[in-house]
Amino acid sequence: WRNGVITMLGHLGGGFGTAFDINNAGQVVGSSYTGQMPHAFLWENGVMTDLGVLPGDEDSGAAAINNVGQIVGSSGRTDPDTYETFYRPFIYENGAMRPVPVPSSDSHGGDINDAGVVVGTMRAGGAVSAHHAFIYADGVVTNLNSLIPAGTGLHLAYATGINNAGQIVGVAYDAQARY
Repeated sequence: WRNGVITMLGHLGGGFGTAFDINNAGQVVGSSYTGQMPHAFLWENGVMTDLGVLPGDEDSGAAAINNVGQIVGSSGRTDPDTYETFYRPFIYENGAMRPVPVPSSDSHGGDINDAGVVVGTMRAGGAVSAHHAFIYADGVVTNLNSLIPAGTGLHLAYATGINNAGQIVGVAYDAQARY
């Protein structure tokens, strides 16, 4: 929507897509089906570009784009026999997708600020463990739970947004609650 006019973004050939974020330049990111599987996309100046997937993966989705044009999202696959999911966050910039080195077989990128700092969620103990919020800055992934004072009673599960001041929003649970 701009100046009272709705612009249809289109799709990547699969008939369906969802936009998740827009930056100040009007670049839009999201996920669109290419057939059977969704792929991350970048839409700008009326053109939707398929960002692809990381090597070995089958689907992807873009969650956020910063004002520099860096995109964060997730790329992965689901095991057809066990239905276990294997996802990893990515950063897309300069025409290439690269994985964020999160130590988890199931993790997702949620947001990226203009400094390129990424936040998201990971299953630190494997695919059936609880989610843990993470931050990726200066080449280092940190479980945000390691940064909160002991005894707070909180478990930081999802980091969903980060601004340019480095403030993070997300979801926290009572650490004593069962998931």
